Amino acid sequence: MGLLGKLFNSQERDLDFLTDDEKELREYEENQYRAESGIANTVSEFVATEIRSVPEINGVVISGTVTSGTFSTGDSIEIYGSSGKKAESTLLVIGQYGKQTDYVSEGANAEFHIPNVQKNLIKRNDIIKKS
Repeated sequence: MGLLGKLFNSQERDLDFLTDDEKELREYEENQYRAESGIANTVSEFVATEIRSVPEINGVVISGTVTSGTFSTGDSIEIYGSSGKKAESTLLVIGQYGKQTDYVSEGANAEFHIPNVQKNLIKRNDIIKKS
């Protein structure tokens, strides 16, 4: 390894020199999601990326990615917050590309409309699973 390799070794770089994408990826890999996330024996998982409060349903709309399995409208779900709190609810609506859909499967980016859940319970990279 040359001098530049030593100076710019990604393992030794200060966080100030990382791009936002690199910081987000590092946070994602270190803190939350792994294929073996340790949350029960999950068949279907969804990782949250953005959370919005929706007063009309007294709940939230969560954008994210289905990392395994499938989700359908009406499924019972469990939300595992990073604070260790767990909430249960039902999928009211699933949105994809600005339209409602009946189901989504692994690899899909989607929005879940979830009633009776407060926004402060959920953060980025929290996991939702089918119960």
